[in-house]
Amino acid sequence: MRNLHFEKLLPYMDQFLKGFGVTIQVTVVSFAIAIVLAITLAAVRMTNIKPLVILHDVWVLIIRSMPLLLQLFLMAYAVPALTGGKINLGAVLSGEAVLAINASAYMTESIRGGFLGVDRGQKEAAQALGTGNTVSFFYIILPQAFRHIFPSLMNEIILQFKSTSLLAQIGVYELFLVSNNMTTATHASFEPFLLVAVIYYIVVMVLTYCSQKIEGRLRRSDKN
Repeated sequence: MRNLHFEKLLPYMDQFLKGFGVTIQVTVVSFAIAIVLAITLAAVRMTNIKPLVILHDVWVLIIRSMPLLLQLFLMAYAVPALTGGKINLGAVLSGEAVLAINASAYMTESIRGGFLGVDRGQKEAAQALGTGNTVSFFYIILPQAFRHIFPSLMNEIILQFKSTSLLAQIGVYELFLVSNNMTTATHASFEPFLLVAVIYYIVVMVLTYCSQKIEGRLRRSDKN
């Protein structure tokens, strides 16, 4: 049985921390952008303007039909090549953009369902009070819709966090690429990947725990 030598990784802990920081940054930035895009797409889908609805459906279908890794390669390599280098976001921004676009295509239906789940009487009451559409949306509809879509949002941010490992394929110095590089630097075949697996596990468990706590508070507030 082969012995594990995690002590070989100690001189490179700063690299793991750097990779972890990039992973968290990409997760947070891409998820924030994804929410904005998904809300926009959901609003478009809820309009009665047929051309916009068709464009929405086609766009979502295209994004959902392509593997995420293929989208990353297209954004990182195909777009700069086709534009003669005029559009070149770099590895990190390309990764954040693709993760955001991909996630928004899946989140849009959940968000639309959350909007539709808000009692119509709430909207009518806001209109009767003379509340503008913008104020009504941000202060009445969105907070109530958030309660309905929160579980799916937490699932999405966990998926977003794990999907950052694919960015190693376009040269983003995140956790998976760090572990891959460390196998060469330390001649340790398994230890870097095991360490990264533990990091992923801990972060997912923390997010899951926080999600359950917040969901519990939201349910109790609904009862009150």
